[in-house]
Amino acid sequence: MDVRRPRLDMRILLVNKFLHPKGGAERAVLTLGGELEQRGHDVFWFGMEHPANAVRGAHVGLVRSRDYRAGGPRRYRDAASMLYSLDARRRFGRFLDRVQPTIVHLHNIYHQLTPSIVDAARARGLPVVMTAHDYKLVCPRYDMLRKGVPCDACLEEGPTACLRHRCAGSWGASLILTAEAVLHRSRGSYEGVARVLTPSRFLHGVLLRAGWEPQRLRHVPNFSAATAAGEAIPTRFLYAGRLAPEKGVGTLLRVVAGLRRGTLVICGSGPLEAEVQRAAQALAGRIVVRGQLSPRELWHEIARSAFTVLPSQCLENAPFAVLESMALGRSVLASRLGGVPELLAPGETGELLPPGRIDAWQRALKRALEEPERTRRMGIAARRVARERFTLEHHVGAVEQVYREVST
Repeated sequence: MDVRRPRLDMRILLVNKFLHPKGGAERAVLTLGGELEQRGHDVFWFGMEHPANAVRGAHVGLVRSRDYRAGGPRRYRDAASMLYSLDARRRFGRFLDRVQPTIVHLHNIYHQLTPSIVDAARARGLPVVMTAHDYKLVCPRYDMLRKGVPCDACLEEGPTACLRHRCAGSWGASLILTAEAVLHRSRGSYEGVARVLTPSRFLHGVLLRAGWEPQRLRHVPNFSAATAAGEAIPTRFLYAGRLAPEKGVGTLLRVVAGLRRGTLVICGSGPLEAEVQRAAQALAGRIVVRGQLSPRELWHEIARSAFTVLPSQCLENAPFAVLESMALGRSVLASRLGGVPELLAPGETGELLPPGRIDAWQRALKRALEEPERTRRMGIAARRVARERFTLEHHVGAVEQVYREVST
């Protein structure tokens, strides 16, 4: 019997510095790659070496792992290639010549891979698409924060604002980030990118303000592939994300301390882990710390919660914390910042609250706990919206359309 390989529409090279599920960007690119393969495309990968990499074999190209936060002599050697990595460009070029992709789709390439790889693709006449998972294209820090507060100085003053305001903390670190941004802006490092995909309209607007041409931008909403079964516990609510000041974790702990009922489940890791553990001990039974979970473990925890919270004090893009909750039929109480207001309808699928306002958050949490039927109805509505707007099928279809546009 003649068993033939299915026709492959495109040979797609997905590029991300981390190829293991380290964060939201990695989960997005790994899920996208798996779905593209299911649709019959030939998918290749390029990133850094790591023992936990989720993809391996001949379809994968790798560069040496670099950690700019590590100590010792290696730190300075790695930092020297942070602006423009000749090694990454050489290895990427050889990989391109071997696999001959139809299209190159970049994700997070900053610092470890650098835009040097855009030059390698451009030299070969390959169409390049990039998904912007954060604000690095306009903000040297990547998060548009200055001393923990949202800041748009780089949009108004240019990237040298990072050095003037010491946005990276120290003068030296701010200088390196500023030099990186100035270098790539002056040499047009991203001119070889045909389309930049923005998961939120908010980020789309930020790039327009920064001078990006409208025809090079395409809003492609993020997605959720979350599935889990579980009975919600009416008095239980959940936070999932990095345990860091900009995520509003400190505010959340103070809010919970002022409530008389409800149990907060905290999933994640980060610099505030010790503070979270102390709060859990002081409020025994009121705060449960679950640590860093796999996606499926997290989905199970969400399914057992009545609703979730995202008290961020930073400009979120299109966070999985919101989309996965919605897909699992759970409403979300979130800060009215960044791209989050695009996802939630106040009073229908969740609530949008002022960041850092403990009184407002306490009132909203109190109502969500005391009115379980209303909370349940909002969760049902959230699931309906997720199925209409934020499915993996819709996301991949939109990405494929962009591939076709830039390949013709």
